[in-house]
Amino acid sequence: MPRQVTPSMSSIRDVAMGKWNRFEFGLLRNSFDTVKMLGLVLALSALGCSAEPAADAPIGFDGGGADVAMVDGGVSDGGSGGDTSGAPDAGSTDAGLSDAGTEDVGTSSSADTQVPEEDAGPQDVFPLNPGSPVKAITEKVSAGPWTFAAPSHGDVNLAVNSKGEVKLVGPLKGQVDPIVGGASKPTEVIRFGGMVYLADATGLRGILSGKLKLSPLAEFLPKKPITVMRARKTAAGDDLWLVVGDALLLYRGGKLFTVTAPKMQVAGAHLTFGGDVEGGPALWVGGKGGLHAIKVTGGKVTAWPYLLGRKVDGVHVDAKGRVWAASKGELLRRDAPGQWTTHVPKHGPKAIWGRPGDAAFWVATETMLLRWEAGELHEVQGAPAVADWRIDAAGRLTGLDLKGALVRVQTTKPVAKPKVTWKGDIAPLFDNSCAQCHGIDGVNTKLHSSALWKKNFANILKNVESGAMPLSPKQPLTPGEIALIKAWKSDGFKESP
Repeated sequence: MPRQVTPSMSSIRDVAMGKWNRFEFGLLRNSFDTVKMLGLVLALSALGCSAEPAADAPIGFDGGGADVAMVDGGVSDGGSGGDTSGAPDAGSTDAGLSDAGTEDVGTSSSADTQVPEEDAGPQDVFPLNPGSPVKAITEKVSAGPWTFAAPSHGDVNLAVNSKGEVKLVGPLKGQVDPIVGGASKPTEVIRFGGMVYLADATGLRGILSGKLKLSPLAEFLPKKPITVMRARKTAAGDDLWLVVGDALLLYRGGKLFTVTAPKMQVAGAHLTFGGDVEGGPALWVGGKGGLHAIKVTGGKVTAWPYLLGRKVDGVHVDAKGRVWAASKGELLRRDAPGQWTTHVPKHGPKAIWGRPGDAAFWVATETMLLRWEAGELHEVQGAPAVADWRIDAAGRLTGLDLKGALVRVQTTKPVAKPKVTWKGDIAPLFDNSCAQCHGIDGVNTKLHSSALWKKNFANILKNVESGAMPLSPKQPLTPGEIALIKAWKSDGFKESP
């Protein structure tokens, strides 16, 4: 059963805000609007349970266990502030929002950690369809040399050189705009609420008037590296998710939440959005503790754990809502609630990159770069060696090559794979494995023509998948041969090439 915890109220704190100019798309736009920051810092703490729950039974955690601080910020000319022309940026809220005052939190309400039936993990194992190789189209965006680079928005990248100097590279070829304020050990870049933010050893800073200025939100973040920042538009506004050290944080509507879930290990985790969990999309967190789907509604967090005990090295949700995870040298795919498939590429994957909802995405192994596109996994030939690939707004890979040059990679379109046909694929398989009993002179059901196969297709597929056919001493069909039979149907039962 879930435990109830009564929250406590911490002291009221002030945050100084000021006047900022926004630096956007390499252009200065004057905006001297002053806003008051109204923020609520709320932690949603994990609660334990006394017994192991049954599948789908809640074990519960909520916002009751942590201190709650109300931040009522005044205005200071020496501080830093926000621009109200867009969605609220880190550390500020929309102008005109009334003073929240002191809020009576009251007693906590339970939230859920669901244990889904599919938590056991993948049930089917078969290799991915190998596609034809595709060629890398590599563009050298900037020679640098740079020590760090990451996409910020559109065709613009934020880059840092060995002196710690920060530049915005692009969108025009050869365009490099200097930013005032150096960077130390940069880790992540994001555009959120109309502004570009850089996370480094200094904290979280926004680019305003061509200068890096500390975000007021930085004061409330743990004093640990920010390793991941992901933005998502929702019906309620813009969400900003951050991984800071071993904490998962959500900035929503001027409020900062710490989100925890049993057995979820956040340090070094990978985040993406989408999929179908209880009828809607979720945040997916893949890390050392497995894979978790997270939903936050008001002050309630619901989490669904998957693949527990498996380290997840990357996660992606494709256009069909299928969730892909790289783990232990395999590509695991959640096709639908309760339906998992294990794909075993020739070389085990160690990372996945893709924009949430993209049909095509990238996979890296120890020795090669791959691209999933049009239902097949393609080897990418001729890609430069890059230690830290990142995905940009167009779904391309960007990173620094061995000489520190900023490069961008896309691929040629894969060559359309020939359709599976009776004469070219299925008849030879039949002759090798089935004709002895089911040929024109066989003693069992006649299956020597494509018409007979189409008529009996469901029974044929059932028997070969179960291993009932072919009979000994013939060997059972391989997963690839079974996949070929299925492909013949999906390709329209074609007779000849």
